[in-house]
Amino acid sequence: MKQNVFLFLAIMQFISCNTTKQKNIADENCYIVLNSVSNVISVGDKRDVCLTQMIDEVRNGKKVDAENLKKLQNLQKEINKRLLESLKNLETESAKNKNEKIFDVSIQYLKKIQNMERQFPILISDMSDDIPENNSRYSDSIAISTKEIEKFYVLYRDTMHQYLEVHNINDRKFDSIQAVVDKKYKT
Repeated sequence: MKQNVFLFLAIMQFISCNTTKQKNIADENCYIVLNSVSNVISVGDKRDVCLTQMIDEVRNGKKVDAENLKKLQNLQKEINKRLLESLKNLETESAKNKNEKIFDVSIQYLKKIQNMERQFPILISDMSDDIPENNSRYSDSIAISTKEIEKFYVLYRDTMHQYLEVHNINDRKFDSIQAVVDKKYKT
């Protein structure tokens, strides 16, 4: 009888450890994805402020601010550097976690951003030439690319919600993971 009790307790301990390990892996994967995406988005948000200023200057026929242009170009380089880091990290994790769709969707989202980012240096350079008839076309092109990125963001967001449901990560746990990531990138 005692052996059965010990065997039962050992099995329960194994199941408990296995479940805890799976939850920790799910939490870690959630952090990795959020961190990788936030790594890029945090700089993108700063760049977008500069880009909006430039687009407004162009649309209003004003001369492009040289200081803002330089800042925009530096932020662009930083975004590209972070994109490469984040994509490499996500691809490594995706290989380790072959059945986790969240990695694949996050990679697609960042690759879409990367494709758009490749267009920005040319658009920014052309817009800074102050040729009004071209500038509205360039700003329209940026708007179209931005809408395309938003579609992938929605897919990423929906996949993240599915991931949280499948792995039973409650809102409070997700918020705590998000807070750690946000604190890391807060300026």
